Amino acid sequence: MKLLDKYILKQIIEMFVMGVLIFTSIIFASDTFITLIKQISMYGIPFKIAFLIIILHLPSVFVMTIPMGVLLATVLTLNSLSLNSEITVMRACGIGINRIAKPIFIFSVIMALTSFFLNETVVPVMTKRSTDLALYAFSKKNIPEGKENFTFKEIKDSGTLKRLFYVGDCTDGNLHNITVLDASKEGTIQSGTANNTIYAKDDESKMYGGVKFFDIDPENTMIEKEITINYKGRDYYPSTIKFTPDNGSWRIQLKGDPKDGTEPLSKHGNKQEFVNKILIFEKINTNYFALSLIEDSELDIIKTQSRVWAVNGNNPNSKAYGMLL
Repeated sequence: MKLLDKYILKQIIEMFVMGVLIFTSIIFASDTFITLIKQISMYGIPFKIAFLIIILHLPSVFVMTIPMGVLLATVLTLNSLSLNSEITVMRACGIGINRIAKPIFIFSVIMALTSFFLNETVVPVMTKRSTDLALYAFSKKNIPEGKENFTFKEIKDSGTLKRLFYVGDCTDGNLHNITVLDASKEGTIQSGTANNTIYAKDDESKMYGGVKFFDIDPENTMIEKEITINYKGRDYYPSTIKFTPDNGSWRIQLKGDPKDGTEPLSKHGNKQEFVNKILIFEKINTNYFALSLIEDSELDIIKTQSRVWAVNGNNPNSKAYGMLL
């Protein structure tokens, strides 16, 4: 490498490092830092985990800042050479523009290949690890004390949504007023037929969602209904059925207090009594329902005893529901 190349490369590398640091700092200050604060305050992610998530996002930030740094370094280096009349001196010594630009061009190509390598190999791995770390933190349910009206997801190993929880509030380390049932507007039939039932639709491969069972028009998303649920011999009131625009589906909040002053229905949910269970509702009247639980290991038996069986929406991995014979 000739002395001229070393001289120009030294200047451009110094400017490049400065540019990358400046642009990376700007992106962190304007976007990533805000995300860090949001993850800590809204979702209860510990600071160490949130900081690690940010570090794992660094390669994706470098993919954006490397081209910016190369451009800034090229402009500042050529501007410095021009202001100091160094380009004029080089030209006077018989060095052409192409020769002066050669080290800058080579450096730019190397940085372009580096950026491409990071984007195609490092970024996908780091992004996946960051996502896995975030899901791990969410699974620990680090919910800030006193937080109200929030949601969090439970994800399967395959990466698909397993459950979406709506929580009324978090007090004394316990979650209250948890939504545990998803009753969408419409479902896809997997077995049986909904003909001559309240669930029937013109498209025989579809049926109305489970909310229809509670005498609610799935299309009337403005309505809210409060019902009494009998569970383990006690009447709990009110449990609320309402449409949640954020999720685009109907939800049932299993809550309410019994008349004898014992613990509310939501407390049973906090004890995870409804987790990995099949919930069976029996309609006594339009405002009164009996709730019983069956182990999810009995799912195949329940399917064979159902007149119709469907899943919410169009995803075969969505929650299932049906109507017993």
